[in-house]
Amino acid sequence: MSSDDLNKRAFISTVMVGPCPRCGSQNTHDCFYDEEERHPEFGECPLIKAIDDPIVGHCEECDSVFCIECAKVIARSERSLSNIARLAEGHSKSCPELKPQRWAEKYGSTHRLVSVQDDMVTITEHAEERIPDGTEEDEGDEKTITLRLSKEAGITSEKLRKKIGYYLKFSYDADEIHAVADLDSDDDDDVSDTSPP
Repeated sequence: MSSDDLNKRAFISTVMVGPCPRCGSQNTHDCFYDEEERHPEFGECPLIKAIDDPIVGHCEECDSVFCIECAKVIARSERSLSNIARLAEGHSKSCPELKPQRWAEKYGSTHRLVSVQDDMVTITEHAEERIPDGTEEDEGDEKTITLRLSKEAGITSEKLRKKIGYYLKFSYDADEIHAVADLDSDDDDDVSDTSPP
């Protein structure tokens, strides 16, 4: 790997992982294992392959393992690799920053909810530039997509059905909606009941 590739990878690690929450060092990296794009600047850090989670960081200075999202120190790497991997997995399941609604608030994209049929949800394809500002728009040309609502999405289809016509934030992949949040949500409850925009 060239020095340009190393510098690019180090830059990405600095921006995406950030400093260690324990000691403040910038000498950190994520613990996502990718056979094609390794972490050559950190040699063969055994934590990367053992943890294999992009939201878990490792500090090379103080050997702390931490959550990139909430900045909580999960463990020190003097523990066994299997214990650290277990602690990291447990933290990922309980981290408040990774709850479905919070994830959608931070990383979701804005779409208008069109319909809900059982666990199938139809939303506008991409609506961020179409959020109403008080003027009427012709909605006949909006393209829609239909996806399955994940059981882990943090909201039931019954509650979501009450939001038809609303603009919400959705986190989804090609098949499934993983999280839903109000545009102005700031609590950890399900999508709140407010008047449509």
